[in-house]
Amino acid sequence: MKRTFTTKIQKIVPQTSNESKLFSTVLVIEPENDAVNERKGTLYVVFDLTDTTPVDSLLVTKLANDVMHNAYYQSDNASLLQALELAVVAVKDKLTKLSNTQQAKLNILSAVLWGNVVYLVQYGQGGCFLMRDRDLRPINTATEGSFSIASGVVKDGDVIIIATSVFLQKYSAQQLVSTAAPISSYDLSANAAALIMKFSVDTAFSEAETISFDPAARTLPKVESMSGVKTIPYRMKLSSGPRFAKPLLLLIPVVAALLGFSIFFTMKNNKQKSAPKVESAAGSPAQGRDSEPSIGPAPTFFYDLKLANENVSTSEIAVVGDKLVVSDKIAGAVYVSQIATPKFEAIATAFPGVRSIAEHEDTFVFTDNEGFKAYSLASDKVVAAYEKTGLGESAAYLDFVYDVTGDTITKYTKQGATLSGSVWNTSANLTGAVAIAIDGNIYVLKGTGDLLKFYQGEKVEFAVGGLDKPFVSPVDVVTNSDLKNVYVADAGNKRVVVLDKTGKVTQQIFPAGDVFADIKDVAVSDDETKLFVLSDTKVYEVSLQP
Repeated sequence: MKRTFTTKIQKIVPQTSNESKLFSTVLVIEPENDAVNERKGTLYVVFDLTDTTPVDSLLVTKLANDVMHNAYYQSDNASLLQALELAVVAVKDKLTKLSNTQQAKLNILSAVLWGNVVYLVQYGQGGCFLMRDRDLRPINTATEGSFSIASGVVKDGDVIIIATSVFLQKYSAQQLVSTAAPISSYDLSANAAALIMKFSVDTAFSEAETISFDPAARTLPKVESMSGVKTIPYRMKLSSGPRFAKPLLLLIPVVAALLGFSIFFTMKNNKQKSAPKVESAAGSPAQGRDSEPSIGPAPTFFYDLKLANENVSTSEIAVVGDKLVVSDKIAGAVYVSQIATPKFEAIATAFPGVRSIAEHEDTFVFTDNEGFKAYSLASDKVVAAYEKTGLGESAAYLDFVYDVTGDTITKYTKQGATLSGSVWNTSANLTGAVAIAIDGNIYVLKGTGDLLKFYQGEKVEFAVGGLDKPFVSPVDVVTNSDLKNVYVADAGNKRVVVLDKTGKVTQQIFPAGDVFADIKDVAVSDDETKLFVLSDTKVYEVSLQP
């Protein structure tokens, strides 16, 4: 039998003034209706903030509550763990920007109970503990940078303690579960707070039943970490720790006096909802008209690169086999993720000025400040390098490298460890190029919105037909000899436009709102079933129409 649980909680928070340089609190955030609760559960958050100037504690609390609520419960296209990660990032960004000095230090510990599964996401310092059968141990988390993640199945009677590091310096988790002495809020430092949660069986159900949530239903007890972190066995993986012979006492017999509330979940096999229709906010052509292009399907969230590096400044994205690659030109960093399991990690080597990233002959290729390079993602090493400084927008084709700089397209031949160039075309029309793509023809995209086509060194007639409005500040064009379409990242219009090879518009991926507010680049799978859009630091996936 599988189970859902009720949660009884005890908040331990300090007495603080309205304005203080130190602040901490505990939030319990519930959705606006039962339907959302069934899909997302209830949020539990412990955080502390330290700043060099006093902060308004009421304002900080409201901002944290509202941002966490909106970011988590409105992430309909993300898994629970991804949504929780995004919410933590959103709160971190909002509260650190609130600081007058921009020197605020923030630690956030968050949890969600869904059915009999608990998800934990931590940013910064703090502690999480599990007490099971009188055995108290820290919860081991998978850590990357400032983030730590855990997920696991809870049992009847389990107790989880989440606390700030300052709180744990004064009161250990062992003290909390082995003493009946009360803890006065007046005895706590302003940045010392804790939350105690006890889980009790609410409903049991059969192996054939499922707990479902959008965007996909999963059958328990299998637990998946959608950020690539393995489900922690046991199910909460524990490090060694003391056992207690005493019965559990939470503060002033807290367990008996805790405020109880239930988190209910449906236990039925819901059909997965179809993707919502996407409408153009600017009045793009409607679907179903033979003479007009269709509006593409809604994008789904794939990953936020801030989870890999909170200071990342993304530049480009490319599909390389079964992997996605994202570059940071400023830092010279390259991040790689399996498409099947979203989790970007930086490769060890930095390539200052990395740009024009792509797949060529099953290898990751790019240019940087030194020249043109080919990198094996399988062996994690550069397998070919050709010196040539000053390269602009470039693309590899056959055994050549084509580059557009200023008013000239140059064809480079590989000679030893260098590139030897010859002028392929010179035209004033080339000035202002932002991207180049090759399928035998060379497509040059300009920042003005013009898309030019060249063949055998000469410009040929090519016109984009069927656009409801022209390209505005486009940033990339993608095609090759294996793709049947041409893809244009139209950043100014917050859309991606799909053209056939004659220039006719066949699709527009134009989501409502600001999902594509800062398009940096796009990439397409080899079979053209998936489009990946890099917008700011976030990657979105779109299932392409045939």
